[in-house]
Amino acid sequence: MREKGHAKEEETEAEDWEAEDWEEEVPKGPGDADPVQPIPRIIAVSAGHEHSLFLDTHGRVYACGNGRNGKLGLGDAYDRHVPVRIRGLPRISAISAGGQHSLVLSRTGGVFAFGQGNDGQLGTGDSQSYYRPVCVMDEPPMVAVSAGAKHSLCLDSSGCVYAFGCGASGRLGLGDVQNHAWPESISSTCWMDTTGCINEARAIPRFSAISAGLEHSLLLDSVGRVFSMGNQASGKLGLGDEAHRFLPAQVMGLPKAFLVSAGHHHSMVLARGVDVDYYHRQYTEAAMRLVNEEQRRFVRWQDETRRRVLYMQQHAAAVAMAQQQQQQQLQLQQQQQQQAQGAYAQYKNRNAEAMLRPYSYGPQPNQAIYHYGTAAQQSVAGVGQYGAYAQLQHSHQQYAPAAGKGVVMGANMQGQEVQYPPSAYHPSAYAQKASPHLSSTLPPPRK
Repeated sequence: MREKGHAKEEETEAEDWEAEDWEEEVPKGPGDADPVQPIPRIIAVSAGHEHSLFLDTHGRVYACGNGRNGKLGLGDAYDRHVPVRIRGLPRISAISAGGQHSLVLSRTGGVFAFGQGNDGQLGTGDSQSYYRPVCVMDEPPMVAVSAGAKHSLCLDSSGCVYAFGCGASGRLGLGDVQNHAWPESISSTCWMDTTGCINEARAIPRFSAISAGLEHSLLLDSVGRVFSMGNQASGKLGLGDEAHRFLPAQVMGLPKAFLVSAGHHHSMVLARGVDVDYYHRQYTEAAMRLVNEEQRRFVRWQDETRRRVLYMQQHAAAVAMAQQQQQQQLQLQQQQQQQAQGAYAQYKNRNAEAMLRPYSYGPQPNQAIYHYGTAAQQSVAGVGQYGAYAQLQHSHQQYAPAAGKGVVMGANMQGQEVQYPPSAYHPSAYAQKASPHLSSTLPPPRK
C-alpha cells in the first residue's frame, strides 16, 4: 500500500513537472531571469568554456555564464550571472559543457544539444547554431555523453561509442581528419593495437566510459583498459611519443582503471589498487633517465661549441696569414718593378752616351766613320751654322775631306751626296754642342 502511494506520488510529480517544463521563459533582460528560489539540490555539475551547467535531483538543468552562440540553451545569447533553468527539456540524467556547445542526456537515453554547430559538434547534420535544446538521437538509448572543444562523444548501453564534430588530428577515432555532422559509430572491425598497427581481425572492446578533451579523446573499456586517440602533442595520449592517432590505441603500463578524464593538454586516469610506491619509483627512475639524458646532451653541446670555436679561430688565423703573405708578395713585386725601372733608366742613359761615341775609323788617316744611332732609332744630327737639327734616315754617315777641296763629303736626308765646309759639319763641332766632355775624343776639324 505504501509502495502504491509512493508510485502514485512520483507519477503526479512527473506530470506537474512536465506541464511546467514546457512553459515559455520570457527573460526581462540580460541576466534578469528569475533566480532559482529556493536553491535546489544539485547532484551534478559541468564546467565548459566560460559557461557552467547544473543538474538537480529532479532532472532539471540550470545554466549560467557566457551565452554566446546559445550554449546556455536559454533561447538567446545573453550572459547569465546566476543559474537559470533551461526550459524545453525532459528529465535529464547527465550533463556535459563543452567549448561553445553543451550536451544533456535524458533519462530515456535521448541526447539533446545546443550552442555552436559550425563543425558539426551538435550532431544535427548541419553547421548551424541552436539557441534551444534540440534532440540529436534517441535510438539506440545512450548512457553517457561528453562534449569536447569542437567534438562530441556518446556511449550507448551496448558499449558502442558514437562520435561527431571536428575530426582534426583524428580526435573522433574514425580513421580520418574530416568533420562529421552526424553521429557515427567507431568501427568494431578496425582499431589500433598495442604496437600502433591497425588490426582488423580483432573486435574493438566494449566501452564503459568516455571523455572528450580539447583535441583528443579517452575511452575506457569494461575490463579497465584505457584507449586514446587524437592529438598527441605534449604526450597527452600517454603512448610514449608525439604521433597523432586516428584510431583508438591502447595506453600501456596502466593498472585496471575505472574513470578517465581528458583535459586541454593533459589526461587523468583513476585506477583501483594502485601501488603508489611502485609507480613513484617508476616515475623517479624515468625522471632520472631524462635528467641524465639532458646532461649528456648538454655535454655534447659544450664539446660541439668548443670544436666550432676552435675551428673559427684556426680559420681566422689562416685567413690573416694568407693576407699577410699576399701583402708581402705585393711589396716584393713593387720592389722588383722599381728595380727594373731603375735599371732601364740606367740602360737608357748609357745608350744615350754611347750614341755620341765614334763607331769606327776608316782605312785612311783623313777618313772617319761616325755612328749616331741604330736603324730603329733614327739619329739626330746637327747641321751647324747651315740650319737646325735634321733627322737622318741612315744610321751611318761618312765624313771625309775631299782631296785638296777642304770640304766634308756627306749625304742629305734624300740620300744625295753634298759638300759642307769642314768646320760647319764636322763631328767634333756637333759633339761640342751635344756633349762637351766627349768632344776631346773626336779628331779636330780639318783646316
